[in-house]
Amino acid sequence: MSGTKPTADTSPKGKGRRRSQRIYLLIPLEVTWITIEKAQIKERAETEEVNAHGALLWVKNPPPAGTTVKLTHGHTGNSTIARVVAQRNLRPTGYRQVSVELTVPSYAFWGVNFPPAPSTPSD
Repeated sequence: MSGTKPTADTSPKGKGRRRSQRIYLLIPLEVTWITIEKAQIKERAETEEVNAHGALLWVKNPPPAGTTVKLTHGHTGNSTIARVVAQRNLRPTGYRQVSVELTVPSYAFWGVNFPPAPSTPSD
């Protein structure tokens, strides 16, 4: 890792509330998927932020939204399956932001302990 200390998202909760807290964390990944033409593609990627349900990645040649991908953790070698939800901002370097959702939510895949989700008062 880059030595950057993971930090929890402290954004306001409500309409845009996330299912799990985000942590800004750089993790190298390999993203693998099969194209419509049945070709297997492998791309290197890095996380910008992660949570139990997915991540925001930077990828040079990302798969299209809706594509099922295999994510392989660059430090542990562990893999999980995800779905590309959206592509966003393009950096001048040619890397694009890609949102992915894990098929099975997992805190363990990222290799970090997530802070407990804040409790909501009951009526």
